Amino acid sequence: MGSTGKGEGVYNVVVIGAGTAGLVTAAGTAGLGGRVALIERNRMGGDCLNFGCVPSKALIRSSRVAALMRRADLYALDPVKPLVDYGRVARRVKALRARLEPNDSVERFERLGVDVFPGEASLESAHSVRVDGTLLRARNIVLATGGRAVVPDVPGLKEAGFETNETISGGRTCCTARTRTSRRWCRPGWRRTACAFSSAAGSSRSSQAAPRRTA
Repeated sequence: MGSTGKGEGVYNVVVIGAGTAGLVTAAGTAGLGGRVALIERNRMGGDCLNFGCVPSKALIRSSRVAALMRRADLYALDPVKPLVDYGRVARRVKALRARLEPNDSVERFERLGVDVFPGEASLESAHSVRVDGTLLRARNIVLATGGRAVVPDVPGLKEAGFETNETISGGRTCCTARTRTSRRWCRPGWRRTACAFSSAAGSSRSSQAAPRRTA
């Protein structure tokens, strides 16, 4: 009997979402000899690689090193005030992410035996998924779509402009001046996060790191 072509027959598992959970599920199923399809409409690696874990931890690492340099006297060394170039820090973040991308790439997962389908998935039934006109049938369907920031319906928010983890870590804001980025973190419920992320961005002004709410 010949091998079943991509998209044909019945898969053991169809995974929707190529973030951490989806990638682990797909690789594990393929490793056990199962036939698996993986669907992703955006970036392989999902939130962790592109917008969350990797970029945020890289920023935090740079901020901690800068803080240690300023407090070197605690370790019997001469303290120094580092010159923080946020654009340079952002380029390091992108370089680290690029170094990890091959681990989550389409090419790697296809080598593992996973059929990867870029595109938008829609459930047709309990055992079928459609992706860009192709109907996939499966014994099991795993929804690993994750989540994203909800933009609240606040009057004037759209006009004022706002950032989410995707715009900050995904490239559009990553290399902008840190003062512009820090100002935009002044929004309801984000005071603590603004402090943490402004420090990670290398902000040296307390007014930027902890913007005062007037409401």
